[in-house]
Amino acid sequence: MRIAIVLDNIYLAEMESHIKKIMLFEADGDLVIAIDEDLISLSDISYLCLWLLAKQVVRLYCDGLTEEGKTLRSKAGIEVYPLNRIRDHPILQALLLKEEKENS
Repeated sequence: MRIAIVLDNIYLAEMESHIKKIMLFEADGDLVIAIDEDLISLSDISYLCLWLLAKQVVRLYCDGLTEEGKTLRSKAGIEVYPLNRIRDHPILQALLLKEEKENS
């Protein structure tokens, strides 16, 4: 199964850009292989759909897609999940930054 994960690029986030880093993986059970990475604009949902379809992506993990996420599902038939859902996958969760524990 092909999985795409959209991550914030710290340098681009400072400019309040819609451009994000997208990483492409092939996942087969417990084996995950990084295939590709690219910079992509989330402001152009049609281009994002075409990119995902060309890469044969089945599942997308991304924050910041609201109405666009619904459009993406209907246009491309791709499963869209919030980024924190990659915690459900033991290998992919390493891509997330660990949250600091609150001092009680």
